[in-house]
Amino acid sequence: MQVRGSEILVVDDEPDNLELIVRTLRGLAPLLTATSGAAALELLRHREIGVIVTDHAMPGLTGVELLERATRLAPTAARILVTAYGDADVLTDAINRGHATHVLAKPFEPRELRAIVARLLAAPA
Repeated sequence: MQVRGSEILVVDDEPDNLELIVRTLRGLAPLLTATSGAAALELLRHREIGVIVTDHAMPGLTGVELLERATRLAPTAARILVTAYGDADVLTDAINRGHATHVLAKPFEPRELRAIVARLLAAPA
């Protein structure tokens, strides 16, 4: 996948989860955070995002809905969904509607997330 943007956008409505992901990804690229899908969409309209990491279960827009809308605003951004739901429908929607490049189940291994994002950012553009 060709990732063009240089920033990582982390989206989660839970402050502890948001901070865990930020700590995990710190130092890979500039990080932006949003606590809602609406705030994330606003950032996507104005920034060059290379990787989106989003929780699924959020009020307002779900992670899948956010990723689906992100495909129009940031078509070259890699999209990672983090979810506590092992539901096959969520997985299918993440891939088919949200064009997720990766889906991680909670609790996830921070080293795995960091390695995935590092690989995505290092891929040739």
